Amino acid sequence: MLALLASLLTAVALAAEPDLILAHGKVFLGPGRYAQAVAVEGGRIKAVGADSVVLALKGAKTRVVDLKGRTVTPGFHDAHTHFVKGALLMTQVDLNGTSSLAEVQAKVARYAAENSTAAWILGRGWDQTSWPGGAYPTAADLDVAVTTRPAALTDADGHKLWLNTEAMRRITLHAHNPNLVEGQYLKGADGEPSGVFMDETMAYVFKYVPAPSREQKLTGLRKALALARENGVTAIDSMQGPVDYSPEEQVSLWRELSKNGEMTLRYFLYGRIDDPAGFAKLKKSAADVPRDHLDFIGLKAFVDGTIGDRTAALLAPYFDDAKTSGSLKHSDSSLAAMVERAHRDGFQVAFHAVGDRAVRQALDACEKSEKKAKEEERVLPSYPCRVEHIELVSPEDLPRFAALRAAASMQPSHMTYDREDENYNPNRLGARVKWAFAWKSLEDAGALLIFGTDWPVMPLPPRIALFAATTRRHFDGKPEGGWIPEQKIALDSAIEHYTADAARALGKEDQLGSIASGRLADLVVFDRDLFAASGLDLLKVEVDMTVLEGKVVYERAAEAPKP
Repeated sequence: MLALLASLLTAVALAAEPDLILAHGKVFLGPGRYAQAVAVEGGRIKAVGADSVVLALKGAKTRVVDLKGRTVTPGFHDAHTHFVKGALLMTQVDLNGTSSLAEVQAKVARYAAENSTAAWILGRGWDQTSWPGGAYPTAADLDVAVTTRPAALTDADGHKLWLNTEAMRRITLHAHNPNLVEGQYLKGADGEPSGVFMDETMAYVFKYVPAPSREQKLTGLRKALALARENGVTAIDSMQGPVDYSPEEQVSLWRELSKNGEMTLRYFLYGRIDDPAGFAKLKKSAADVPRDHLDFIGLKAFVDGTIGDRTAALLAPYFDDAKTSGSLKHSDSSLAAMVERAHRDGFQVAFHAVGDRAVRQALDACEKSEKKAKEEERVLPSYPCRVEHIELVSPEDLPRFAALRAAASMQPSHMTYDREDENYNPNRLGARVKWAFAWKSLEDAGALLIFGTDWPVMPLPPRIALFAATTRRHFDGKPEGGWIPEQKIALDSAIEHYTADAARALGKEDQLGSIASGRLADLVVFDRDLFAASGLDLLKVEVDMTVLEGKVVYERAAEAPKP
């Protein structure tokens, strides 16, 4: 009887006409696997297969899109963003991609002139390592662009803040200010702060920077949602950084957008590992927001800093400074205790771990927690841990990712400004640089590799990460053959890491990340056969259509597919 009922229900489902059919294309089903067409009905994938099979389901009201050979992939899932911070940047001065101090000064001056009523000039994206000489800027350098109003500019990786003289004056930032943490700001020859402040001091400085209004935040988020739609991004993981907007504030903003029907993105949130109770309480309070659009996944721990500042924790001293090997932010025992607590509360743990020593400490903490859970017969998430960034890994630790079910969360586009001929990594790491951004080695070791951008540290469009992962070259095509070319990965693998694997890391692979019957219909139509593109051509690829849960949320003006 039950079998008969199931058969009837299946027949009814198949009889319902699709809302949308994408046909005569290249539908990506996984590495090396493709179909010609896909049908969508009621927000889910109805059928996938040959044109003749799928088009036979067409009804009177079905919209049929002739792909003309274009590629369809699952919606992209950016596994590491600071989305609200990036959204606010869209209302501020954007310095990403600038290549000299003079260019930064010109952009800031122009923005200040165009925004004459702004009390503070705010922005993000400068990177002194990409400037001639690579020297850190000073307050006087920023005074060239704006003098009468305070200015505060966050750097590309979000760990440094550059102030002008007027901002420092208003906050009374001088060497005798007890709130300045030694080693967390740069000094001039006179011992006074020169204008650049690091993580711990940044948090203090931001207390004095006027917070944007709620309307400014919502305006920024609407712009960010549009950017995501235009680039085929249908899901993101939002990581909690040192000066990010609190999870509570993020939920409040998303709740409003969700109620207005504006939430065209699946948002997976991470809180701070030092406040598991607060995050659990917030999750409970947000039951009114649909979990398929806003979910509470895990807690983030900072294990070390960055290679550029020599604060990333290494197993051996820095090649260009034998006096330091960076530092860890937690003892082994304290980190392990926080991880165990998070796992007991049912949360995944994400570790900011850039250096090989930090990566090892993160894996050690995961291993201890898993051992404890087995002893107590507690069930952990399918991937209880994920390690973020992994800019350097010891080959001894490569197999531990798979063994411990720790996802390797990496951002390929970071490598586009880490060129062998001029970036800081070879200078800092020496021969160990061959284990930098070791995507292929991790893939070969069986690690679950998931891709993101760290937006707004790097641009949101996935094509940039796909270019970096498959070529390991900069936007100018250099170095020829790629930087450490043995770590390049195939395009179909890169897409899998950016879609199905990102969903798998959250335990959501039965709903998201792949094009299969019954899955949620989050789809991207490119302007060409994506797999015919390679090298610099990947940077020219555009998105023609983005579909979220069966609804077309973005569609570019129709044009002929590119060869």
